[in-house]
Amino acid sequence: MKRVFSFALALFLILILLATLIVGLFGGPDGAPLLRALIFIDITIPVVIYGFLLITRHTRR
Repeated sequence: MKRVFSFALALFLILILLATLIVGLFGGPDGAPLLRALIFIDITIPVVIYGFLLITRHTRR
């Protein structure tokens, strides 16, 4: 189950990064709000996952 979840999460992060790249290159001025949202997601999702990992490691001790 952990492998399936980590594979799905890695795939999601790769797709979000690709979407950010595509919107950044081809979005134009109309795509600026979407680009900002995608950059926000690119930063916050890994930070939240890292926080969850730290919390679970700390509580298991």
